[in-house]
Amino acid sequence: MKKERKKGILFEINSKVLSVVLTTLIVLVMIVIVIVGNTSLTAKEEELTLESCMASYQLETFFTKYTSMIEQARINDTLKTALKETTSDLELKDVSNNKEVISALYEIASVDMETIQTCFLVDIKSSSYITSGGAYSEGNFDITSREWYSAVTKKQTVFTEPYLDINTGQIVMTVATPVFDDNNKVVGVIGFDILLEEVSEVLAQYKIGTFGFVMLISSDGLFIYHPNKEVQMKYLDELEISEDLLEAIENEHEQLLKYKAFGESKYGYTTKIGELDFWVVSNITSGEYFRTIIVIVAILLCIIAVAIVIIVLSINSVAKSIAKPILSLNEVAEQISMGNLDVKLEVNANNEIGELSNSIEKTVARLKNYIAYIDEISIVLNQLSDGKLNIRLKHDYAGEFAKVKEAMLHISEAMKEIMKNVISSANQVSSGSDELSRAAQTIAEGATTQAAFVQELVATSNMVYEQVQENAKDAESSATETQKVMKMMESSQEQMNQMMIAMDKITDTSNEVVGIIKTIEEIASQTNLLALNASIEAARAGEAGRGFNVVASEIGSLADESTKAANTTKNMIGVSISEIEKGTTLAKEVVTSIKQVLDGIEYVNQMIEKTASSSMVQAQSVEEIRNGVNEMAKSIEDNSAAAEESAATSEELASQAATLSDLVQKFEI
Repeated sequence: MKKERKKGILFEINSKVLSVVLTTLIVLVMIVIVIVGNTSLTAKEEELTLESCMASYQLETFFTKYTSMIEQARINDTLKTALKETTSDLELKDVSNNKEVISALYEIASVDMETIQTCFLVDIKSSSYITSGGAYSEGNFDITSREWYSAVTKKQTVFTEPYLDINTGQIVMTVATPVFDDNNKVVGVIGFDILLEEVSEVLAQYKIGTFGFVMLISSDGLFIYHPNKEVQMKYLDELEISEDLLEAIENEHEQLLKYKAFGESKYGYTTKIGELDFWVVSNITSGEYFRTIIVIVAILLCIIAVAIVIIVLSINSVAKSIAKPILSLNEVAEQISMGNLDVKLEVNANNEIGELSNSIEKTVARLKNYIAYIDEISIVLNQLSDGKLNIRLKHDYAGEFAKVKEAMLHISEAMKEIMKNVISSANQVSSGSDELSRAAQTIAEGATTQAAFVQELVATSNMVYEQVQENAKDAESSATETQKVMKMMESSQEQMNQMMIAMDKITDTSNEVVGIIKTIEEIASQTNLLALNASIEAARAGEAGRGFNVVASEIGSLADESTKAANTTKNMIGVSISEIEKGTTLAKEVVTSIKQVLDGIEYVNQMIEKTASSSMVQAQSVEEIRNGVNEMAKSIEDNSAAAEESAATSEELASQAATLSDLVQKFEI
């Protein structure tokens, strides 16, 4: 049978430590990405908002300057005098102070000649006008058809829609304000035609990120300023721009929004310029909007890759430093288990492994001493078998071997004493053989018969005694082996119990995971419900909530996918729990079987012990029989004493004494 390959300790350390480290790194990276992502997006939103608001404020200052200038100009006495003089038939060109009017208008325009292209004065009564350049109206001039006429109806300063000057090719805007008479009645209009080149220069300075910029758009969706000259003086609905931007301006919503322009997704912030009908829109591309997050994710991935490599190398190095001495100790243990004590340990560690190495070295040294003990004991036993009773032990026996040393020395002394007694007895037997020969003649015949019977009985009792002893030894060996089997089965039962505990823990953990998945399902359900409510609110908001409706739909889809994934995971865990329960059932059956086997072995062991006990009783009985036989032998010896007078018996006894003496002489006392 092929031996199953076990996982090495190096693999175990690497896999377990790396799994914990990688899980921790992934969680930390996700947290960092979420935090940095939110911070980055918030910073981008704040940057867009700040740039838009700053541009709006700067443009508001720009337009406020000309608002103040035009409102100050309307109280000019020269201009008001000319308006008082006009009638329905007397136009401004015909008033008496015509030259003063032109001079006053020129003086007003000369305050900022770079921006103010023309300053003009309009009379309502005569429907005529005159400019700072001396131009005036001719023919049927209808002031009501002019865009700046709203200053008369609104009785306030107005800025007209920008237009392209066909003469200069520049974008021009008119700012006009009504002129009142002493009765606070509107009698005329004074206005500037101002160039928006300075506005373009101001907005061109605003750079957001690498490619971001700001735009100036009228409330009607006309591009007043755009970095691309081809886009200027065109309306939003004429260009490839989504309706989200136009809707935000028409609904006067100052907000952060996402829209598409020229096939590219962009993020921008809309800000109104004071009370004017103009909007500043800051914008950047979606790529640049998320660039920081992308860069951070890329950097974190690189850091993680480098960290993983470093961690793997570090853990592998540490694991090798731990596993190497353990593997070395394992190899030494295998050598020892095969009986090879000529091993060398090369482990240098100031920890538990080093202590284990020292203990193994001590164990090997002790085993080597035990081998020396065994060798010397073997030599001594051979000497005893050769009849050399005078033994000497060189080693100092430690532990249980000290008892063996004492026993061997005791045997040596006892045997020497016995041999001395035997020699003395042999001499006495030899000297008294003559007397025995005379006494033995009388009972020779009876003694011979009894001797033959006793010899047969002794032989039989010895055979029975040896058989009983052998049975008792076999019974004890069987009991010992059954005890070992019982211990092995109990160990197996304990391992099965530990496996069942581990499987119960796996089941509990799986149930906890199912609980977590149920929580995820509830969160997904609530998210889906919130997405539905958001969709309803977005539908109520109409066009303004279209974008939010898309987001709500995406959230709803994500919640559905989360529910499906959670259900799939729960089903898979359910299958795992079912399989674990089957495994637990099988394990319980195995435990029951092991218990039955243990009970059977216990019963067999009891029977064997009972047999051994019976054998011991039988051995005692046989011993009593032997004692009886010995008593009979003594009786025969008494009878033989009477037969000492027999010459034949005496001679035989003398011969046996000589033989015994020869045998005893072989022992070295």
